[in-house]
Amino acid sequence: MKTSWKRLSIDNWERKHIYEGFRACEFPFLVVGANVNLGNSPEYWKTAGISPYLACVYAICKAANEIPAFRQRMRGDDLIEYDTVHADFTVPAGEASFTIRQIPFTSEFQPFYQAASSKEDVGFIMPGDITELDHWIFMSCLPWISFTHVMQPMQSLKNDCIPRIVWGKFSQQGSLWNMPISVQAHHSLVDGLHIAQLLSRLENYFANPESTFQL
Repeated sequence: MKTSWKRLSIDNWERKHIYEGFRACEFPFLVVGANVNLGNSPEYWKTAGISPYLACVYAICKAANEIPAFRQRMRGDDLIEYDTVHADFTVPAGEASFTIRQIPFTSEFQPFYQAASSKEDVGFIMPGDITELDHWIFMSCLPWISFTHVMQPMQSLKNDCIPRIVWGKFSQQGSLWNMPISVQAHHSLVDGLHIAQLLSRLENYFANPESTFQL
């Protein structure tokens, strides 16, 4: 799965002091939990026969690709930015196990959903060389519970800068549906502002399911 990238200069970057400051931290990760308004998307997905899980995978990957901070990675001493980052997400395997599926991101929902819905057995994919194979957004779901935030495993406390996003059990209050979500990212690259932008985009997608999730 190929994706192009460019090297960024940090010399005159307004976030240079933040980038360098958090790179020096022993634990440089920002973990933010929030509730996201799903609008009427759950009803739309049910009527259209769309998997809510895969709809969320698509929406999160779409939002991440629209925000440069979620496409930036640290490559040794360099800072790079991918044109596109792709979906890496868990899928059930048996009653008490799971595997990982990796799907190229496409801005159109239908081809992405078709690829993500494949029943092909890909086996268990372990995290690889995060220095070279880092063009992912790691995603998973805890559909059984609600939560405030989730801390996830990291391959390296210094250099692992792949964002990790988890969401939980849908809940309904009156006519409103909500979903807990937890975003974990390297603070050298991602700030609270960027996470707020991600969540805002998600709520906009979920408020307009007919245009976002067209099959």
